[in-house]
Amino acid sequence: MEKKNKIYIHIARLISAIVVFVISARVGYMYITPTSYVSLNMNTSIEYSLNAFDMVISTVAVNEDDYDIIYGLNLENKNISEAVQETIDRIIENGKLSDDENEDIIISVSNSNKNKAAQLVKELQEKTQNYVNVKGENARVEAKQFYWLNVLIYIYVV
Repeated sequence: MEKKNKIYIHIARLISAIVVFVISARVGYMYITPTSYVSLNMNTSIEYSLNAFDMVISTVAVNEDDYDIIYGLNLENKNISEAVQETIDRIIENGKLSDDENEDIIISVSNSNKNKAAQLVKELQEKTQNYVNVKGENARVEAKQFYWLNVLIYIYVV
């Protein structure tokens, strides 16, 4: 009987270890895999890739002239709202945000989940507009949602 209990204990430990491994692997995968894309556009264009937790995985300056905006900013592993605010700070420092009342900051959000995209749009719209107002800038923030599908593209080399 005691030998049987030891076997059950070893099996339970093995199953527990497997469950911990599977959960850790899944969370790790979710942390490094992009699920959303956010684009910050005005007279500059910056794109962010986000994981399932709305944390920035990577940042890219679309135009070569905008590289100085993100150079030296450590935006990885930051919440997207915080990353956008730090980027706006750098844009203001570099004098790339005009004092024109018609200056628009356009934030585009794409995600395969419409609800998630809508949530990000609402959050970024509110937080970024409040931040710009606190900074004393006249810019108007407009956030838009784009729904995308995973598309498989075949490239044939002839």
